Amino acid sequence: MNDWSKTSQSEQWERINRIHFTDEAICDLQCFKSNAVNHKLAVWDPRTNGVRYLKELVHNLCTYLLNEEWALLDNIEGRDLGNPYSVTFNGRKVCMDYLQAIFEIRFISRNLSLDEAHILEIGAGYGRTCHALLSNYRIASYSIVDLGKALQLS
Repeated sequence: MNDWSKTSQSEQWERINRIHFTDEAICDLQCFKSNAVNHKLAVWDPRTNGVRYLKELVHNLCTYLLNEEWALLDNIEGRDLGNPYSVTFNGRKVCMDYLQAIFEIRFISRNLSLDEAHILEIGAGYGRTCHALLSNYRIASYSIVDLGKALQLS
């Protein structure tokens, strides 16, 4: 049988106790469940799980896509360029950027005719919306106005 009273804490727990378990932190019950002390004791720290949250969000959004939206997404080749954070849903790799593009396309197409359209996009970023539109519609012309470095990327 071990005599646990003679064991010392690990360096990691020594550091956690020194940094996070201060008297002020332990006594501050007003925000105990949302501060670092509780993140070390009971739950994961949401600040360190941004990618996990993003992937869960993408997965959940995929559950709401209609067949027409899947078809729009399937028409866009090269969505994995740049190695985006993505999830696999129904055998398809899906990232947040192109989900947003699909939602944008659906919004725009409900309000404007896109076939043979002449489009001017101001501030295209890396060109995701342009890529999605050109992959799904017969666009007559597509012009982008942006900063020089962004234009190189788009």
